[in-house]
Amino acid sequence: MYKIRTYNAISSKGLSRFPTDRYEVSSESTDAEGILLRSQKLHTEVMPESVVAIAALALVRIIFLLLITLRRALSYSILQAPMPTR
Repeated sequence: MYKIRTYNAISSKGLSRFPTDRYEVSSESTDAEGILLRSQKLHTEVMPESVVAIAALALVRIIFLLLITLRRALSYSILQAPMPTR
């Protein structure tokens, strides 16, 4: 079972996506493999040796929106491009 430590108030709707038979999600875990946060400053935190991944929800959302925007822009530019001629 993987242990995930949360910082800040993370929506229970989002946390419910972690299957309980594979993940233990808690704000009090001291030996978590993963950290999930929104806007916590970690520069003063001591990271346990067990941590292998950190995910910031705001950053994930920004990257996702950027990818959607790029995809739309590329689709538009491809549709507006003139057809190649011989």
